[in-house]
Amino acid sequence: MLFAIVTADEIQSVDRKKIITGDAKAKVKATKMMELIKDTLFWYEITWIKMHLELLAFAANATQATICMVDTGLLTFGFLVMQYKAISEPEDTEVVLAIIQSIE
Repeated sequence: MLFAIVTADEIQSVDRKKIITGDAKAKVKATKMMELIKDTLFWYEITWIKMHLELLAFAANATQATICMVDTGLLTFGFLVMQYKAISEPEDTEVVLAIIQSIE
């Protein structure tokens, strides 16, 4: 969706643009932002970060519940370790080890 908005704005005439507007400094920043939005590597990295943080967010929500007891917390930590150990991508090894060590 964001990619489509950026692409549509690029083909507009200068007076109809919605993203690249303002003074020269703002235009330079907007141009850099648009290049980043169109970069597929950027979206891959965002997805990679989301994958690692999603499990931690789940654990945070589970352990902050008013009905959370010690056993729920321990099971949540066990669940996290199990889920992170199941991630087998070579580029994830360093991050996974750091997360598991911080849990232990």
